[in-house]
Amino acid sequence: MRVSMLSIGRLSKAQLLPGRKNQTTWLYNQTSTENCLCTALRYHSVDEIAGLNSFSSNTSCQLILAPPILSPSIIYDIKSTLLLLHPFTDTPCCSDFSWMLDRMKRSGRPSSATVPKPTLLSIDSTNRFLSSMQYKGKFYRFHRTNLSLEGIYSLPAGYICASSIYKRGYIFFGCDTPSALMIFKETNLASPLARINMTQWIRGVSFARNDTLMFVAVQEGDYGVYIYNISWTPQIFVSLAKTFPPIVDQMWTIHTVNDSCVLTTCWSTNEPVYKIQSPTMTSMSWSRKSLPTTKVTGSNSLGEAVTDPCGRIWVVVYGFGIRIYDQSGTILLGNWSLTTGVANILLLDNYEVFVTEYDQNFIYHFDPVLL
Repeated sequence: MRVSMLSIGRLSKAQLLPGRKNQTTWLYNQTSTENCLCTALRYHSVDEIAGLNSFSSNTSCQLILAPPILSPSIIYDIKSTLLLLHPFTDTPCCSDFSWMLDRMKRSGRPSSATVPKPTLLSIDSTNRFLSSMQYKGKFYRFHRTNLSLEGIYSLPAGYICASSIYKRGYIFFGCDTPSALMIFKETNLASPLARINMTQWIRGVSFARNDTLMFVAVQEGDYGVYIYNISWTPQIFVSLAKTFPPIVDQMWTIHTVNDSCVLTTCWSTNEPVYKIQSPTMTSMSWSRKSLPTTKVTGSNSLGEAVTDPCGRIWVVVYGFGIRIYDQSGTILLGNWSLTTGVANILLLDNYEVFVTEYDQNFIYHFDPVLL
């Protein structure tokens, strides 16, 4: 549906999908759309509600909060009635995908230093440095604006790690030896501050709900995804909340979409992206479902899957490049045959993009200056 044709009002047999930056919450025992709106206004002002999806069959409704909704999408749903409270606000990056992707393709340049087998990419707390872990090797740090090399760092003797991510002034290293998530201060890699013991081959880490939840993807063992409660003061402390068994023994990455959804990938052929989600932004009831349209075939393997500010899903495909899907993961919007050795991607809110070339040992950088 062309959402520009819809302003404010009711639409039967339709469901509005929230954008990446929108919060959602569920109300229950709501017998009608009007009843749902009245209940919602007891807890939120009209300015806080973008719209709601009312499901009369099970007397529930979904509130979509924090307007505006970027790249709005409405799907046909015979069980839902949509009530829209604010006009849609769009941006060229959301409404003109072809223009946006063309701008990005024209803005790329590789890094100025070799990174043998680069893996996960992340930016430090000062926003000055981009880092990547050499697969089971050293830790590389670059000036993020021009990707000139800042330094190459070794971890303590005996450590064999394959991934790293910055968070709150710390670096989380996913290690095979020791079989643990090792946590260091950003400014001191001499000795770890904390250790979370796990099965071997930790590959991805992400956070949600104001960094009170931590998701960990593990390549080997009885469980492929771990969900932890995490507190940061007076010291880092975690408690296990939930686990998921592996789809295959090749879990690769995990990416936070919002407080009720993460995306996971397996480094494997013939597998799709998976979504782990909860019904609300506060619920600890999590379920997993596949996005079949994203399935790779042939000799290709899934790399990382992330979302952009408009909610589109960017899937790195080793052996091809990048494929971009709509926010439901059901419609392929475009292909970017960047290079066959891509494995990981970091996509920022301003559409600045960093991509690892695992086979040719460097990092692509794209800065189209769109926002």
